[in-house]
Parts: sequence; C-alpha cells; structure tokens
Amino acid sequence: MALAALTQSAYTRRFAVLRNPDFALFFYSLLTTNSGRWMIIVVQGIWVFEQTGSKAALGGVGAARVIPLILFPIVGGVLADRFDRRKLMLFWQLFGLVVSLAIAFDIALGYGQVWHIYVAGFLIAVGNAFDQPARQAVIPQIVTREQIPAAVALSSIVFVGGSAFGPMLAAGLLLFPFVNIEALFFLGAVGYAAIIWALLKMDIPPSAPPERRERPIANFVAGIKYAVASPIISALLLMALAANLFGRSFQGIMPAVAEEILRVGESELSLLLSMMGFGALAGGFILAAVAESGGQTRLMLGGMLVFTVFTVGIALSPYLPLSLAFMFVIGVSSTFFSSSLRTTMQMETPGHMQGRVMSLWTVMFLGMGPLGGLFLGMAADWLGLSPALVIMTAIGLAIVAVVALTRPAIRDRL
Repeated sequence: MALAALTQSAYTRRFAVLRNPDFALFFYSLLTTNSGRWMIIVVQGIWVFEQTGSKAALGGVGAARVIPLILFPIVGGVLADRFDRRKLMLFWQLFGLVVSLAIAFDIALGYGQVWHIYVAGFLIAVGNAFDQPARQAVIPQIVTREQIPAAVALSSIVFVGGSAFGPMLAAGLLLFPFVNIEALFFLGAVGYAAIIWALLKMDIPPSAPPERRERPIANFVAGIKYAVASPIISALLLMALAANLFGRSFQGIMPAVAEEILRVGESELSLLLSMMGFGALAGGFILAAVAESGGQTRLMLGGMLVFTVFTVGIALSPYLPLSLAFMFVIGVSSTFFSSSLRTTMQMETPGHMQGRVMSLWTVMFLGMGPLGGLFLGMAADWLGLSPALVIMTAIGLAIVAVVALTRPAIRDRL
C-alpha cells in the first residue's frame, strides 16, 4: 500500500506541469496547431507526387524548407533573447496562417503549381525558423526547473505527436467522397487559430535578458561561441545533426514508400504517419511519467538505436500491418532521442542563452531533416528506395555512436 501510494505520488508529481494553466494552454494549443501543420505537410506531399511522380520532386517539398531553417533560427534566437517572446510567437503564427490560407486558395482555384508549394513551404519555414527559438526558450519561463524534464517530454509531443492527429484526420476525411485534397489545405490552415488564441490568453513573465543593450551581432557571435566552447552542447548538436540529416529524412519520402514498397494509397499513407505520431505521443507520456533529469544520455542513445533498426524495417517490409507497428516504435524511439537531447541542452544552458542555443537545436531538428530528404530522394532515384533508406539511416547511427564514444562530455554520462 505504501509503495503504491509512493508510486502514485511520483506519477502525479511528474504530471503536475499540466496543472500549470499557462503550460497547459501552450501544450494543447500547439498540439492542435501542429496537427493542422502536419495535415498540410501530408497533402502537399500527396499533391506534388500526384503531379510529378518524382521522388526527387517529393524530396524538394521538404528541401524548400531547408534554407530558412538553416540560416534564420540563430537570428530568431538572438531576437528571442532580446525581445518579448510571446509577441514574437504571435507575429510568426499569424504569418503562418496567412501563407497557409494563400496556398490553400491557390490550389483550390486551380492555379497551383509545384513551385507554388515550394514557395509556400519556404515562407512557412521562415516563420518556423523565427518562432521555434522563442517557443523553446519560453518553457523555462513558465515552469519550474524541476518540471523542465517533464515539460520538455510533453512539448516534444507537440511536434511529432501532431503527426498522429493531422494525418489521421486527413485519412478519415478522405474516405468521404465529398472531401478532396483542396479542402484539407484549408482545414490545416485553420489550425493556426488555436495557438494564436492561447498566446493571447497566457500569462508569460516578461523576459529581460542582461545582454539586451549589446548589438545584435554581438549577441549572435556570443551564442555561437558558447555552443562551440561548451563540450556538452557541441556534442549534442553534432549528434542532432547526424540523427536528423540521415535518420529523420525518411519522413519526406513516405508517399514513395507507400506507393513503391507497400503498394498502398493515400489513406494508408496517412495511417502510417499517424502511427508514428501515436508512437511519439506514447513516448512523450512515458518520458513525462518516468524520466527525471538523470539518465537522459542512455535514453537518447537507446532511442537512436531502436529508431535505426525499425527504420530499416520500414525500408524492407512490404506488409502494411508490420509497417504500421514499425512506425509506432519509430515514433516512440524518436521522441526518446529528441526529448532527452533537448532536456539535457535546456538543463545545461543558462537562461540568457536559451534562445540562441535552442535556435541551433532548431537548425538541427527542423532544418537537417528536409535537407536529408532531398539527398535521400536523389539517392533513391539512383540506387533504389530501400537501399538508399538503409544506407542513410545506418550512417546516422554510426555518427551518433562515434560522438557518444569519443566525446567525454557524453561518454562520462553513460
């Protein structure tokens, strides 16, 4: 009885962050908004592949997001460390809403072309590049230090977990004959309203960083220097680079996996992506329930290993039920890796550097995946889809393992 009470007490304590009204608003609204974004991502891929039949063109949908997500997050990080983070997020969410509605009308009115999708993806990525550092940096402002691991685990659900509800809703709606791809563009765009409403309601303490009076270029340089000089931050960023460039790149060519390996259609593709999202949800809740600030390195490396094994399974399996199970495990393991890595970064970074350091994480997490998708798409056209996917994923695991074993900042935490 005493053990059960103690276990229940620990479980309740770890989920106490969801009783924080500001974090709860932040979490649920972002989950809703990102579900809409994932719906847009899915239907963009379907639309481009239907128009071209090219895996390289499909990879280009993600690659259109590469330049903003590589160049602009560090600038967004400087802004996040100098100005009000809520106002920054509100502006960029409104920007994303306008661009998403514009491409929805473009497609619905019959003017859509592939390059229009690329331009819209580029512009939305500009908004994400500036929004993400503020979004990550605001978490320590609205929760206590002890709640950071749970808050990060739950907020990890927002990005990958949105991929459960968005594609699932898209798959369900496409079963109705009166629902088409064009309608889903609009529905995904409307999802931005959730986070806009939440940001207007949240009570976020104003940030007043000590470096506010320095010139922006000095802030920029200071952030880069700090990340490079820190043994733990530089190692984590290198691992994030490898995992996302070579591992998560497969998501951008899932329409090709569905058609060429599994021989299934749009609804099954949406179901596959949904299963990965449900796995991410499960992984996030597991971490929030059991993970403390310690043990993050083992969770991170274990997650990367499992992710690699089951991604290879996706490349080789022609059976839909098996691939659905694989996608669920991929979702769990990817959350273990990314959430544990991000928790360590935020715990090791001082408050006045949060925006800039997390902007570098944004580059690795959001920028490298689409870039890898472009490389994977070209490699798939040359080598074949399955061999290219196996090779890319294995390279990512190898680099992460080398960093873990050769960098004392990581090795000593095992």
